[in-house]
Amino acid sequence: MLERFAELEDAIRSASALSDKELPTIAPQEWRMIQQLCQALKPFMDITKVISGENYTTASLVIVMACGLTDTYSEHAKEQFCGAVRNVVSFLLRGIEERFQNIKFSLTLALCTMLDARFKKKIAFASEAPAENVKKVLINQVSQMVNEYIATTNSTSSYSTIQHVDDTETCSVI
Repeated sequence: MLERFAELEDAIRSASALSDKELPTIAPQEWRMIQQLCQALKPFMDITKVISGENYTTASLVIVMACGLTDTYSEHAKEQFCGAVRNVVSFLLRGIEERFQNIKFSLTLALCTMLDARFKKKIAFASEAPAENVKKVLINQVSQMVNEYIATTNSTSSYSTIQHVDDTETCSVI
């Protein structure tokens, strides 16, 4: 809505000037602030559109999007916005960091991200070590499932069990 308001700046100015009624005027610095605010809020609009998609599972996007928002707003904090917009950006960055601080430790989200073919380890994880930890957990879980299946389907078969990579149960994702 604010974006559309900014797009219609010329029409709004013209209509205000031609109106017989006493309408409040918007100063040039307020128009700049509106445009800067639209720029500052655009990442949220983009992420909302992506996560709202119905064709894809979205759990795999959570870590990627949270890290992307944090990085984007860290960069926005360095930009030359007017005072009010700078305050909004700082407030949003603090909120993002506070709300998503533990998301990187969610094993479920990390596994979803690791299994999503759209993401490479370098995109989804901050470094190689967390990606390797998640990979080990995934291999262990799959090997456990296979071993359980082998044990229940044919206890006298010639199948052998699959060895676990490591006994790591928890991991730091990012």
